[in-house]
Amino acid sequence: MNQNLFNGQVGTVKDFLYAPGKIQPSIPAAVIIDFPDYKGPPFFTNPGQETWVPIMARTHTWGKFNNKFRTQIPITLGWGWTFWKVQGSTFRCPVVCHLGDKEVEHGLTFVGVSRAQTIAMLAIPHGVSFERLTTEITKGKNFKDRKVEEARLKQLMDACLRNYQLNPEKYKNLHIDPMDI
Repeated sequence: MNQNLFNGQVGTVKDFLYAPGKIQPSIPAAVIIDFPDYKGPPFFTNPGQETWVPIMARTHTWGKFNNKFRTQIPITLGWGWTFWKVQGSTFRCPVVCHLGDKEVEHGLTFVGVSRAQTIAMLAIPHGVSFERLTTEITKGKNFKDRKVEEARLKQLMDACLRNYQLNPEKYKNLHIDPMDI
Protein backbone atom coordinates (compact mmCIF):
# COMPACT_ATOMS: atom_id res chain seq x y z
CA MET A 1 0.00 0.00 0.00
CA ASN A 2 1.39 3.42 -0.96
CA GLN A 3 1.40 5.48 2.21
CA ASN A 4 3.51 8.29 0.72
CA LEU A 5 6.02 8.25 3.57
CA PHE A 6 9.71 8.04 2.72
CA ASN A 7 13.08 9.47 3.69
CA GLY A 8 13.00 13.22 3.17
CA GLN A 9 9.23 13.51 3.59
CA VAL A 10 8.24 16.93 4.96
CA GLY A 11 5.69 17.30 7.73
CA THR A 12 4.70 19.54 10.62
CA VAL A 13 5.18 18.50 14.24
CA LYS A 14 1.80 18.55 16.00
CA ASP A 15 2.39 16.98 19.41
CA PHE A 16 4.64 14.87 21.65
CA LEU A 17 3.53 11.71 23.45
CA TYR A 18 5.28 10.67 26.66
CA ALA A 19 5.26 7.28 28.38
CA PRO A 20 3.25 7.15 31.62
CA GLY A 21 5.12 8.96 34.37
CA LYS A 22 7.53 10.67 31.96
CA ILE A 23 7.55 14.39 31.21
CA GLN A 24 9.85 16.89 29.54
CA PRO A 25 12.85 16.93 29.21
CA SER A 26 12.82 13.14 28.82
CA ILE A 27 12.65 11.77 25.28
CA PRO A 28 9.03 11.41 24.15
CA ALA A 29 7.74 7.95 23.25
CA ALA A 30 6.54 9.40 19.93
CA VAL A 31 6.30 12.62 17.97
CA ILE A 32 3.03 13.22 16.12
CA ILE A 33 3.69 14.69 12.67
CA ASP A 34 1.18 15.87 10.06
CA PHE A 35 2.22 14.57 6.62
CA PRO A 36 -0.29 16.17 4.18
CA ASP A 37 0.43 13.51 1.49
CA TYR A 38 -0.06 10.53 3.82
CA LYS A 39 -2.49 8.03 2.27
CA GLY A 40 -2.31 5.13 4.75
CA PRO A 41 -4.80 4.05 7.40
CA PRO A 42 -5.49 6.85 9.90
CA PHE A 43 -3.91 6.65 13.34
CA PHE A 44 -6.31 9.23 14.79
CA THR A 45 -10.09 9.45 14.40
CA ASN A 46 -10.67 13.17 14.95
CA PRO A 47 -11.60 15.13 11.81
CA GLY A 48 -8.58 16.91 10.32
CA GLN A 49 -6.12 14.47 11.89
CA GLU A 50 -6.27 11.78 9.18
CA THR A 51 -2.75 12.62 8.00
CA TRP A 52 -1.19 12.73 11.48
CA VAL A 53 1.35 9.93 11.99
CA PRO A 54 3.15 8.94 15.21
CA ILE A 55 6.89 8.55 14.76
CA MET A 56 8.07 6.28 17.56
CA ALA A 57 11.31 6.63 19.50
CA ARG A 58 13.77 3.80 18.82
CA THR A 59 16.43 2.39 21.09
CA HIS A 60 19.55 0.89 19.57
CA THR A 61 22.02 -1.16 21.56
CA TRP A 62 25.60 -2.10 20.83
CA GLY A 63 28.73 -3.29 22.55
CA LYS A 64 29.99 -6.74 23.47
CA PHE A 65 27.20 -7.26 26.01
CA ASN A 66 24.67 -4.81 24.51
CA ASN A 67 25.55 -2.56 27.42
CA LYS A 68 25.48 0.66 25.42
CA PHE A 69 22.30 2.14 24.07
CA ARG A 70 20.88 5.28 22.57
CA THR A 71 17.23 6.25 22.18
CA GLN A 72 16.38 8.59 19.31
CA ILE A 73 13.43 9.72 17.23
CA PRO A 74 14.15 9.20 13.50
CA ILE A 75 13.32 12.71 12.31
CA THR A 76 15.42 15.66 11.20
CA LEU A 77 14.27 19.20 11.78
CA GLY A 78 14.08 21.11 8.52
CA TRP A 79 15.44 24.48 9.47
CA GLY A 80 17.05 24.89 6.12
CA TRP A 81 18.02 23.03 2.99
CA THR A 82 20.27 23.70 0.05
CA PHE A 83 18.65 24.24 -3.32
CA TRP A 84 20.25 21.00 -4.48
CA LYS A 85 18.54 19.10 -1.63
CA VAL A 86 15.05 20.43 -2.44
CA GLN A 87 15.28 20.09 -6.21
CA GLY A 88 12.11 18.36 -7.37
CA SER A 89 10.14 19.23 -4.21
CA THR A 90 7.14 21.51 -3.94
CA PHE A 91 6.32 22.93 -0.53
CA ARG A 92 2.83 23.80 0.69
CA CYS A 93 4.31 25.95 3.44
CA PRO A 94 6.04 29.32 3.17
CA VAL A 95 9.45 29.15 1.49
CA VAL A 96 12.23 31.57 2.40
CA CYS A 97 15.04 31.74 -0.18
CA HIS A 98 18.40 33.21 0.77
CA LEU A 99 19.86 33.68 -2.70
CA GLY A 100 23.24 35.15 -1.82
CA ASP A 101 25.11 37.71 -3.91
CA LYS A 102 25.59 35.74 -7.12
CA GLU A 103 24.40 32.75 -9.10
CA VAL A 104 26.52 29.87 -7.77
CA GLU A 105 25.40 27.50 -10.51
CA HIS A 106 23.37 28.24 -13.62
CA GLY A 107 19.66 27.82 -12.90
CA LEU A 108 20.01 27.53 -9.14
CA THR A 109 18.00 30.68 -8.42
CA PHE A 110 15.13 29.23 -10.45
CA VAL A 111 15.36 25.93 -8.55
CA GLY A 112 15.14 27.77 -5.24
CA VAL A 113 12.29 30.14 -5.94
CA SER A 114 10.19 27.57 -7.81
CA ARG A 115 9.86 25.33 -4.72
CA ALA A 116 7.01 27.49 -3.40
CA GLN A 117 3.55 26.42 -4.50
CA THR A 118 2.46 30.03 -5.04
CA ILE A 119 4.23 33.38 -5.24
CA ALA A 120 2.40 34.42 -2.05
CA MET A 121 4.25 31.58 -0.24
CA LEU A 122 7.70 32.85 -1.33
CA ALA A 123 9.96 35.25 0.58
CA ILE A 124 13.37 36.50 -0.55
CA PRO A 125 14.65 38.35 2.56
CA HIS A 126 17.48 40.28 0.92
CA GLY A 127 15.76 40.62 -2.43
CA VAL A 128 17.28 40.01 -5.83
CA SER A 129 18.13 42.56 -8.47
CA PHE A 130 16.52 42.62 -11.88
CA GLU A 131 20.01 42.71 -13.39
CA ARG A 132 20.93 39.44 -11.69
CA LEU A 133 17.92 37.71 -13.19
CA THR A 134 18.42 39.17 -16.66
CA THR A 135 21.92 40.30 -17.58
CA GLU A 136 24.19 38.89 -14.85
CA ILE A 137 22.89 35.36 -15.34
CA THR A 138 23.87 35.46 -19.03
CA LYS A 139 27.56 36.06 -18.22
CA GLY A 140 28.21 32.62 -16.73
CA LYS A 141 30.02 29.86 -18.61
CA ASN A 142 27.18 27.38 -18.13
CA PHE A 143 24.70 29.80 -19.70
CA LYS A 144 26.94 30.14 -22.73
CA ASP A 145 27.33 26.35 -22.94
CA ARG A 146 23.56 26.00 -22.77
CA LYS A 147 23.06 28.48 -25.62
CA VAL A 148 25.58 26.55 -27.77
CA GLU A 149 23.74 23.28 -27.05
CA GLU A 150 20.35 24.86 -27.84
CA ALA A 151 21.72 26.06 -31.19
CA ARG A 152 23.03 22.54 -31.94
CA LEU A 153 19.67 20.99 -31.08
CA LYS A 154 17.88 23.58 -33.25
CA GLN A 155 20.09 22.60 -36.20
CA LEU A 156 19.23 18.93 -35.63
CA MET A 157 15.53 19.74 -35.48
CA ASP A 158 15.73 21.78 -38.70
CA ALA A 159 17.59 18.94 -40.47
CA CYS A 160 14.96 16.46 -39.26
CA LEU A 161 12.12 18.68 -40.52
CA ARG A 162 13.82 19.02 -43.91
CA ASN A 163 14.51 15.28 -44.07
CA TYR A 164 10.84 14.44 -43.49
CA GLN A 165 9.72 17.38 -45.64
CA LEU A 166 7.78 19.02 -42.84
CA ASN A 167 6.90 22.71 -42.78
CA PRO A 168 9.43 24.44 -40.47
CA GLU A 169 7.01 27.36 -39.86
CA LYS A 170 4.60 24.99 -38.18
CA TYR A 171 7.29 24.03 -35.66
CA LYS A 172 9.13 27.35 -35.18
CA ASN A 173 7.71 27.87 -31.67
CA LEU A 174 8.14 24.25 -30.66
CA HIS A 175 9.42 23.87 -27.15
CA ILE A 176 10.32 20.45 -25.80
CA ASP A 177 10.84 20.23 -22.07
CA PRO A 178 13.88 18.01 -21.39
CA MET A 179 11.94 16.48 -18.48
CA ASP A 180 9.46 15.03 -21.02
CA ILE A 181 12.17 13.03 -22.78
